[in-house]
Amino acid sequence: MAPPQAALTQPNDVRTYPSPWVAWTGVAILFLVYASSFVDRQISSLLVGPIRADLAISDTGFSLLHGFAFSLFYVVLGAPIGKLVDRVDRRHVLCVGIATWSVFTCLCGRANSFAALFIARIGVGVGEATVAPATYSLLADYFPPERRGLPMGVFGAGVYVGIGAALIIGGALVQALVVMGPISMPLIGSVAPWQLAFLIAGAPGIPLCLFVLFICEPRRPSRASTAIAQAAPKGILMAHWRANGVAIFGHHGATACLAMALYAELAWAPEYFKRTHGLATGQSSMTIGLLVLLFGTAGVLAGGLVSDRLLARGIISARLIVLASAAFCAMPFTGLFAFTQSPMLAFTGFGGSIFCLAMLTICGPTGVQELNPPELRGVGAALFQFIVTLVGLGVGPTLVAVVSDGLSSNGTHLNLALGLTVPAMCFAAGVIALVVRTAYAAAAKRVAKA
Repeated sequence: MAPPQAALTQPNDVRTYPSPWVAWTGVAILFLVYASSFVDRQISSLLVGPIRADLAISDTGFSLLHGFAFSLFYVVLGAPIGKLVDRVDRRHVLCVGIATWSVFTCLCGRANSFAALFIARIGVGVGEATVAPATYSLLADYFPPERRGLPMGVFGAGVYVGIGAALIIGGALVQALVVMGPISMPLIGSVAPWQLAFLIAGAPGIPLCLFVLFICEPRRPSRASTAIAQAAPKGILMAHWRANGVAIFGHHGATACLAMALYAELAWAPEYFKRTHGLATGQSSMTIGLLVLLFGTAGVLAGGLVSDRLLARGIISARLIVLASAAFCAMPFTGLFAFTQSPMLAFTGFGGSIFCLAMLTICGPTGVQELNPPELRGVGAALFQFIVTLVGLGVGPTLVAVVSDGLSSNGTHLNLALGLTVPAMCFAAGVIALVVRTAYAAAAKRVAKA
């Protein structure tokens, strides 16, 4: 492996990066893109009641629209889009992706059947599948390795800024639209309030495409990964998975279980406060959004800070230890959120659980870096995204819905469904993380010495 490593490091010793102003301008625009993607992804959580009523579907039917339809092609296209990003102008990939998810979000606003809305949500997922590969590739070319931590953290915070914005602004918008009732639009005809919400959410994506064209497309480094792939045996990937499979799939499984809990709470929180505590969506969404914005961002930063300090002390499985701690600490908060009769305590439980669950956003990706050598990090990241998104977003909200429908056909036991499933997801994540932490430490040592 020595010659490939030399091929990797020598060009990087002399390569140049964009100026800080150019690089941080790119980070700011990419942050807006990421946050915008989560607005379009999350807006449906505010529209559970109207969509269920107009399309005559159950909680399970809605969860398939919100999570499974979105994640279906999002995960399948991750690897092909990653390969495309390595070959063409990344700004163009992002422009096509933004235009795609924006158009399909608007098409959600024209859907009048379950099938039509399901297909439109698939289109949203296809478009948003371009964001992570293109952005991670650009950030790696904007900053040298020792300076990538802060921009990656800023970009990662876009998740919670986007979700918070969707809940805060979207909640106020939905409340205003409900008061207005159905309206007639030129060339479109009669539009229900929930359909108009999708149309409004999708519209800003078109001008956002133009902003992306102004970011820097930096010169790419020499294709060290290609050199490594040519020099390495064809079975290197399978050999790596055989040697470190327990650590890799244990880490991904623990993160996926915690992602199930996070996505389940985010998907059902507005409807939970409506059904259990009698708070209108417009009333609760402002508080929910602020809690996600503040506690989600704080959780990401805290998880990174604590795990970095543990790692500096020689605790190699620090990421998994923090992940397990976050999972077990989240359990009482999720229980309080689901079972309390007090709206204030429910908000407290929700905020505390989001703080803990958000730590997966930093412990997951950093674990991928520690468990895969440089030449396998691309495919390793694709595998991680596939598992976590499919299980977390595809299964998490739907599992809550299936239990809710099983307990009551009219959705009156949503709180009980959340209380039974979300703490169990957290418990599973914590147990898996603790069980595989020794294997994780051994695998990380092997990768570091390779």
